[in-house]
Amino acid sequence: GRSPYDGGVWDGDYFPTIVYSTAAGWDEVRGVLIHEVADAAARNQGLRAAADEAIKGKRSSEDMVLAIQRTAIESIAAVNPPYGLFASAPRTAERIYESAYATPIDRAVLLMGLLKAAGVQSVPVLVTLGNAWSAEAAAPEIFGKVVVRAQTGEGPELLLDPSMPYEHNFAFALAGRTFVMADNVTSVPTGSPFESQTTLDVFLKPGEKGTLEGEGNAVMTGLFSPYYLMRGEGTETEDFIKARAKGLFGGAEPSTWNVRSMSPERVEIAFHFTAKLPDRKTGERVYLTIPRPFEAAKSGIDRVHVERSYCDDAIALRLSVMEVRCTIDAPAGWKVVASPEPGTTKNQIGTARVAAESQSGGAPVIHKSLTLEKMLVSPKEYGDLRSLLLGFSDDRLVLERK
Repeated sequence: GRSPYDGGVWDGDYFPTIVYSTAAGWDEVRGVLIHEVADAAARNQGLRAAADEAIKGKRSSEDMVLAIQRTAIESIAAVNPPYGLFASAPRTAERIYESAYATPIDRAVLLMGLLKAAGVQSVPVLVTLGNAWSAEAAAPEIFGKVVVRAQTGEGPELLLDPSMPYEHNFAFALAGRTFVMADNVTSVPTGSPFESQTTLDVFLKPGEKGTLEGEGNAVMTGLFSPYYLMRGEGTETEDFIKARAKGLFGGAEPSTWNVRSMSPERVEIAFHFTAKLPDRKTGERVYLTIPRPFEAAKSGIDRVHVERSYCDDAIALRLSVMEVRCTIDAPAGWKVVASPEPGTTKNQIGTARVAAESQSGGAPVIHKSLTLEKMLVSPKEYGDLRSLLLGFSDDRLVLERK
């Protein structure tokens, strides 16, 4: 069959599905499935050397766990067989590592096997497809993923995706799903959009030799928090800030920065940067773009191409709030001649607002925000989502030489 559209989701998320099962109940199903995964992971002879190499030089249990996760991901090539997640029994961790390829369930087995080789306790967690869950129909077909819950000693437990490095809090990506473990079944609450916010405030003013000097402040919470991207003893923080600054106004260069707060739940960064204006004659224009809040792609909005008027697949989003406030004190001889149109769009998907005002000195201030209040957008709702993004994605900022 065809693959879903960018970010699209499969039938179990939004279409009625019929499944059959001969199991007496969930106790039987989860007992068999979880036992098979755990037993395959325990057969991990030969993985000790790989685990030791992964954790070499790591000081904390959390660092060790994340290093092992990355090793598990990078050690094998992924394959996607044309059958269900549990249509065949998982192979042993040792065999998976030796063969250098893995199915989705094999990935979880290998990760658990490497963690066990390093002395880290972990358990498999079965995750449903979307919100599909039935207490009556005990069928493995409703599961779309196996993730791993690992102990980190002095830190909190980490929920690990066997196929993706831990760069942001993975739990937010599973909101609304049901977790099935050996001893219980629990549903992950969807939460509120305001638990995950990313805001960016930037102020541009005239600099030296035809440049613009800028001040910025970025706050990222919840799913947007880049704590796990920035933490470390190397250049992780510097690399993150430089990479994000280059997306400002056509390629800004950060000069100084200060990490005001940094935790898994919240990161705040204040920074200074410069952006060069090209030489222009009277009447000529420079086309800049108003930046997006840092890490905005984590919300899922990049899965939508606003130039397309329809989409055949449902689109998965994350409940969140994104906001940018841009103040432009144009250099002498320049004026702002175009910027986003003010307006508000509100519908069942969320709210998008664009406002324009002026500071007391006359510098224009552009304020844009987007609140996403629905996690799954069906094909018939695509038009509402598109209308929100048409306003929020308008990033025109045009300066003209007087």
